[in-house]
Amino acid sequence: NVVITERTKGAGLSLNLSVDDLEEGQVYKARVAAVNKVGRGAWTEAPSPRRARSVPEAPQAAVKVLSDTETAVSFTEPDSRGDDVDSYKVEWSGEESFGRGKVMKIRISTRSSE
Repeated sequence: NVVITERTKGAGLSLNLSVDDLEEGQVYKARVAAVNKVGRGAWTEAPSPRRARSVPEAPQAAVKVLSDTETAVSFTEPDSRGDDVDSYKVEWSGEESFGRGKVMKIRISTRSSE
């Protein structure tokens, strides 16, 4: 579905379109040509393709034991797949799996607190 959200006639024509039902992670590009009674004009230069927003990939993580009572977790920024990562969730458990026992959940924000 394509929805016209704004249309202005005259100088400085502004036309915004919204396209629904995009497939997550799929790469899309668009181009535009003007048409009148004489025919179609040239297509715009195709801008860089854009990926439809999707959930980010998993970060690469490493756990390092620093002492008998301290451990460090480090991770790399993953491919955001079209939308900025705004936080990370870290879970910590002393059990064999995360489904059993007590799990500590930590949220790390990437946005400033201004």
